[in-house]
Amino acid sequence: MARSVYVSSQLLASRWVFFGWIGFVLLIPNSLYAQSSVERTVQQLTKSADNESDPAKAEALYTKALQLLPNADAVRIGRAIVRGRLGRYAEGIADATAAIALVDTAARYYAQRAYLLVQISEYDRAAFDYSRAIQLKPKEATYYSGLSYCRVKQNRLAEALTTAQKGIDLNPNSPYPYRNRGRAKLYSGKPDEAIADFQRSLDQQHGEAYRVLTDLGEAYELKKDYAHAADYYTKALAQKPGYPDAEVRQQGLLKQGLLPSKTSGIPNTGVTKPAETNAVASTFTGKRVALVIGNSEYLNIAPPLQDQPINDAKAINTRLRELGFSSIIETNTEEKTLRDKLNDFYETATDADLVFFYFAGHGLQYNGANYLLPTDIEVHPTIPKRYDEDLTKHAFLITTLIEQLQKKNPRFCVIVLDACREDPLKNVKAPVDGADGMPRFTPPPFTPIVVENFIRNCCVAQATTAGNRAWNGPGRNGCYTEALLRHLKKGHTLEQALKSVRSEVLETSQKAGTLQRPEYLNQTTDELIF
Repeated sequence: MARSVYVSSQLLASRWVFFGWIGFVLLIPNSLYAQSSVERTVQQLTKSADNESDPAKAEALYTKALQLLPNADAVRIGRAIVRGRLGRYAEGIADATAAIALVDTAARYYAQRAYLLVQISEYDRAAFDYSRAIQLKPKEATYYSGLSYCRVKQNRLAEALTTAQKGIDLNPNSPYPYRNRGRAKLYSGKPDEAIADFQRSLDQQHGEAYRVLTDLGEAYELKKDYAHAADYYTKALAQKPGYPDAEVRQQGLLKQGLLPSKTSGIPNTGVTKPAETNAVASTFTGKRVALVIGNSEYLNIAPPLQDQPINDAKAINTRLRELGFSSIIETNTEEKTLRDKLNDFYETATDADLVFFYFAGHGLQYNGANYLLPTDIEVHPTIPKRYDEDLTKHAFLITTLIEQLQKKNPRFCVIVLDACREDPLKNVKAPVDGADGMPRFTPPPFTPIVVENFIRNCCVAQATTAGNRAWNGPGRNGCYTEALLRHLKKGHTLEQALKSVRSEVLETSQKAGTLQRPEYLNQTTDELIF
């Protein structure tokens, strides 16, 4: 292990490492006294960086120090912090990774990398780092707060509750684990208990109260107390004007007619009521981009899907191009290819007018977390620890995909998942064993997908309801995509198309004896016409 060089990080930590809704993590390295003129210069540069209020100037000072002493782990982590402050998260993550390579026993280094990973919605990787930080320093409450936040995002709610409680036990005065525990209870269907936790979080002076106020609105909405829900969304928007999650949820109540016509106190957010919505014209010529994935040939996953997901992807790709999209199609994607194509697509989606992602193939849920599967994934469900690593390292968390697309700030984001596929014909020719000679694994279907709104117009459509499977069709296409092709046409609204698809698939699947009910979460404030 390379020798660590002591630099003063006390001021640096107090200035930069505020974890927002997660809490604080102090980065105070162990004292190792400099013994050379180079090390003394590094200390001076680092001290100047510690005291620099401009993060760009602080970064320059850290960079100078690292040019002199590349193995200064504490300087690496200092630069990681200011790069996070500058919004350059990938570079910050690289610096934190370099610091960990130099000193792999510093809990604070893992926690800092975890925080940066959270900023780009990489919750699986962040959870791993928080878990490692906890192993190294099990009495640090903020690490449990960070991990419980990730567990909520992963929808691993039982683990989120346990982890948040540990954070509360260690530091009952922190507002952040109360919010995380409240959200786990909310998504577990316990709104009253969630409300109590959210109130406690506010009482403890949560640093971003508008988020907690929005949580309260969501909890009251679950209780069907729509007036109180709207009131909390209004309070959130008063604190943070234009906050998308509150704005979208409040407008959703209006669009569904769930608020009395005389409801007052709702601010003018610039979003029109449903009757006044300005639809995006079908002749709309803004930037429309799409990524279409069709995976059929899985090496180790049952049931075999024949060619239908590929047929579906090709047909959807053709339709999207007819609708004016610049669309890219990939079929039978292995992990590396799918990861690379998604990363390219995220960049392409930046500031687009309409982003469309389509996936046909296998997906599954694990401990509540929903994943899309590349064709080469190996899973070991009978070995819990290895199964966890199979998915968190090699599958694609749907929450991460949804949020990373939204964070590229498109005007509209549409995600269509024709996953959890199964062939109703049980006697189709299929190899019993996977590529490794082991029996093929049949993945469990999705749990409900939860969407946090980072933009005003996001819609997630699924081929079937949570806990159920989507079926291959009798012809070239799956039941869901066959209906989607009939209704995804120029001049149709997004809402109209998805409603028609749901009705058609439900009717035809009932007749076939393979019930399938598509669902969609249309959290848009503007109307989209294709």
